[in-house]
Amino acid sequence: MGQLINKCICDKYRKKYEAKEDNEESVSDDSFSENEGDIIFKTREEIPKTNTDIQFKTDALIRSYNFSPYQIYEELSTLGEGAYGIVKKVCLKNNKETIRAMKIISKQNVVKGQINKLFEEIEILRKLEHPNIMKIYEYFIDENNLYIISEFCDEGDLLGKMKKLNKMSELVVKYLMSQILDALLYLHANRVFHGDIKLENIMLYKTSRKSVKRFTVINKDLNSDDKLQKEIDNNQGNNDYVEDMSIYEIKLIDFGCSKFLNKKKHNKLSGIVGTSMYCSPEVIDNSYDEKSDEWSCGVLMYILLCGYWPFEGETEEEIFENIKKYNINFDTDELKNVSDNCKDLMKRLLNPEKQNRITAFDALKHPFFTQKLNPMKILTKHKDLSILKKFFKLKKYPTILHKVVVAYCCFNFIDKDEERKLSELFRFLDQKKQKQLTLDDFKRGFKEAKISVSLFELKNIMNLLDTDGNNLIEYQEFLRALCNKDDLLSEQNLRAVFDIIDKDKKGYANINDINNFIVGNGQSNFKENALKKLDEQIGEKKDLKMTFEEFCDFIRNDKSENNKIERYKSLYYESNNVINEEDELVKDDEKNLENKRSHEI
Repeated sequence: MGQLINKCICDKYRKKYEAKEDNEESVSDDSFSENEGDIIFKTREEIPKTNTDIQFKTDALIRSYNFSPYQIYEELSTLGEGAYGIVKKVCLKNNKETIRAMKIISKQNVVKGQINKLFEEIEILRKLEHPNIMKIYEYFIDENNLYIISEFCDEGDLLGKMKKLNKMSELVVKYLMSQILDALLYLHANRVFHGDIKLENIMLYKTSRKSVKRFTVINKDLNSDDKLQKEIDNNQGNNDYVEDMSIYEIKLIDFGCSKFLNKKKHNKLSGIVGTSMYCSPEVIDNSYDEKSDEWSCGVLMYILLCGYWPFEGETEEEIFENIKKYNINFDTDELKNVSDNCKDLMKRLLNPEKQNRITAFDALKHPFFTQKLNPMKILTKHKDLSILKKFFKLKKYPTILHKVVVAYCCFNFIDKDEERKLSELFRFLDQKKQKQLTLDDFKRGFKEAKISVSLFELKNIMNLLDTDGNNLIEYQEFLRALCNKDDLLSEQNLRAVFDIIDKDKKGYANINDINNFIVGNGQSNFKENALKKLDEQIGEKKDLKMTFEEFCDFIRNDKSENNKIERYKSLYYESNNVINEEDELVKDDEKNLENKRSHEI
């Protein structure tokens, strides 16, 4: 209803506003009616921000606790062991279907000073939002260990797949490398150097959209379908086959060698990082920058196609010597049937002169990806543009608590199939591959979807989506706006949130508990008046005792957002230039608009 009132005001009173904005175009020429109201504006300022008092940053969702995770998680199995600790498969005790990975790092095994490096890795991951980068949910610290809870990838890593398959077809390599380079482009755009891209750090996640052929069909020796294999080898683009492969997504992990880059274009890094067989010549020379990540991608691509490393040796010194001498063979038997475009991209990634080495951004525009089967189009093949109509139903979060609860549930419990669907739409809108949507991205998306929308409405949508106030829409902001709130705010999910709020297990939450939940994990940017407003909306009594049932009712039933025209008057217009008509007239327009919009949707 709030959105309808907003739209009603927009339709009736914006003609003079749009006249002032004559140098800007609406997405559709027929978005406006001919007879619109008469209102004069003193300025041509854009719509005021609606979220300035309760800006929310996604990194605050990654919470830390000073107790054992076994109070919350149940151990299922051991996934592997490393130098610092062990990785376990776990599930939430109160939600057995929520499966995650738990990395246990023993404090005794960590060299003095390295514990800070581990926290640097966590800090980097807190800042990243990308569907192809491993997401961490929370971390725990007790007397003996550090525990990092992250996404669980059910198909293991690429090294495990390569051990089973020996090598992969060009089409599959194209699909996998497009995701790896897309993640790398995002990292570099956000001034993060990974430093250790290798098979072991590329995890495979299988979505559950439908039952498909197993991953092993890509192996020529194991593939009994000679006709299918011939089509693959000849790059004829069997769409059904490639679509089968598109249920596999990669997750880039292990940011232990990662570093934040400064804002300058040229960064000089030092100190050997990564794994010797993936090291670039400049890393060996101890003077490098983020472009060594592209070199590692070239090594990775070579391994996937050939089944062995491009630079081998008995010792690390011998490997380094072969890298420096550029002892590499692009005419092996394994590469005879590989396309010229594929070889050209590998050579550009493995250019020993870093200043001439192709960037991730330019690599994604290389003919290897853009000609014939385009992996990025496969990733958005099932995009549902009609989902964009959901934006018309968006409304302002009534309280800061609603905002944080929805964000937390979306970050932790969004259905994977639903996320996949929304991710396809996000990728489609994200033309610049920055994982940040602009107003122009939305203009293009609505235009292609043939959905009538005005510039005024688009700005309003942007304001409602933009929860951190940077005028850009990040991946998590996009997800939480469009995900199914009924499923997201299930009793099971809200119970998990309430248990965090009621950390003392009192059976109820008071104002202090709620405020600590909101600001206790890095959200100091919330303004004091926002918390005071929350106090007023849920009860300013010091003896407030909100039970779980009351908490669910408060979050699900948006009673605090009254359907009053005055709220929207103050939201969009200056107080001296507002609407003078009676509410009854507005209600008539609201009814007409509701009929029009329901017919359109």
